[in-house]
Amino acid sequence: MIRRTGTLWFALGYHAAWDWAETFFYGTPDSGLIGVGHFLNTSVQGPHWLTGGTAGPEGSVVVFLVSGLCALLISLRFPKVIYPDYPA
Repeated sequence: MIRRTGTLWFALGYHAAWDWAETFFYGTPDSGLIGVGHFLNTSVQGPHWLTGGTAGPEGSVVVFLVSGLCALLISLRFPKVIYPDYPA
């Protein structure tokens, strides 16, 4: 994200929005911890590789799909590389 946007703010906002949605809005575990005062009460059923188990959605295969989709959208929205690789 930094190479394409030129700033760290998008990555910070993405991470904060992910944690907020996971902890407060959906009420799922975030790194194994459940937040107090969440909006929805979510119950997860299924295999741990798909649900993340006690770690929450960030411990599942779904996070790779979401991260990959976000990376694709960033590369489409910001096609020019601001910080290119320099030869060593």
